[in-house]
Amino acid sequence: MTTGTEKAPAEPGATRTPWSERIVEGLIRLSGVSVIIIVVLIFLFLVKEGFPTFTEISPGDLLSDRWYPIEDRYGILPLLVGLGLDELSMSPVAVPEVKKLIRSITIEEAREMRDHAFSLST
Repeated sequence: MTTGTEKAPAEPGATRTPWSERIVEGLIRLSGVSVIIIVVLIFLFLVKEGFPTFTEISPGDLLSDRWYPIEDRYGILPLLVGLGLDELSMSPVAVPEVKKLIRSITIEEAREMRDHAFSLST
């Protein structure tokens, strides 16, 4: 016996999602696409602003063991050690050279470089 308020079964493949669900789904997709676009724009900005540095200073100089900006020596390794960095990711071939560089400075020198870098104005 039917009461008259029951709906007929929907045809297979003819399901409709409510409009509110479609709106939420659209907002989630819009949010996801927006985040991807923002991250790409941030990456492009960083590349654009940082590229001149790599044309003026070679990557080898950046990984050198001394930081003397007056003499155009910008080795960041002592600065990273002074900041407390205790893990580096690199290819196995580079490990002996980096170990040699790190062992060539004392922690006091590294901390002095860190303090000097923090005292500089931007």
